[in-house]
Amino acid sequence: MSEIANREVMVAQKCSTKNGSFSDSPYCIFLAASIKHNWDYAAKGMRITIESCRISNPNIPIAVIIDDDSLAVRELFKGCEIIIINTSELKLGLRQDLGIGVYFIFYVHLLNHYKKVLYLDGDTLVFGDLTPLFETEGRLLARRFERNLSVEYVNPEIVMQKEGVASSTDCINTGVVLFDMEYWGNGKLKQEFLSIAEEYGWHDFKNPDQGFFNIISWRHSIKDKLPEYYNTFISEIEKSSSHYSKVSADGISFPCVANLDIKIIHFIGPIKPWHFATQGYSLRKVGYRYYEQFLPWQTRIYQHLLVYPNFIRRKLTSLLDKYSN
Repeated sequence: MSEIANREVMVAQKCSTKNGSFSDSPYCIFLAASIKHNWDYAAKGMRITIESCRISNPNIPIAVIIDDDSLAVRELFKGCEIIIINTSELKLGLRQDLGIGVYFIFYVHLLNHYKKVLYLDGDTLVFGDLTPLFETEGRLLARRFERNLSVEYVNPEIVMQKEGVASSTDCINTGVVLFDMEYWGNGKLKQEFLSIAEEYGWHDFKNPDQGFFNIISWRHSIKDKLPEYYNTFISEIEKSSSHYSKVSADGISFPCVANLDIKIIHFIGPIKPWHFATQGYSLRKVGYRYYEQFLPWQTRIYQHLLVYPNFIRRKLTSLLDKYSN
């Protein structure tokens, strides 16, 4: 794809809804990642997130912003609007393990033909109707919590001084973000992101996308909060004494906590459900059971065959490490 180097974007594939028709919906769900950096994240994460969206929200179109236009990618994201971007202006930051795909969320303006756009990480699962969320007012809705800035920035004192915030202040989790495109559709998000990267340096951000979003939200005085049931961490579900499961009309099992139906699960942390079998972790965990139901049956069987030898290998390695020390 040599021509992409000379322009910002190419639309490689138009979007259709679950039934194959083109949608005139004012809303869109989008995911973003560097396929070149992490194929597993796309094939085992994003694809499953998309499947959960199609079942729960069949009339809302889905888009992906990526950096690869191969036939395999088009097949993987069949039915989605595929937008290929030129990544030459992006640089790897402190978290090189994340790759440059972590910055693709800032290209949301490429979806300005929609009224509202919902970004989802590829380690989320959607269980409920998202229409009420799309109808919620706010320039940028994300889950917020108070956090010490030393977790987000290499030099938190400089951030505190420049941005006029306390050492522990309101921060964003970017796993689920709702954008009002009337406000962000002109490309200002990307422009401010690149300006902040130039101002602070690419390596000053421990959690790159979240660190940038925090500064942008402070500068725009954005305090809109996403209800937690639209971005519930899997650890919160597993630790909750009030957690139980229900089954939707589509036959999909979904979690409830404190009598609230959870709309979106977020598998925050380094171990994702697609790592369980290969790294020998129990497939009986609550989180994996919610993930597994969206897998093809052949994959489910293969994962169960794979997990036991890897579990034994992991335990033996742990024992050897223990006694060697």
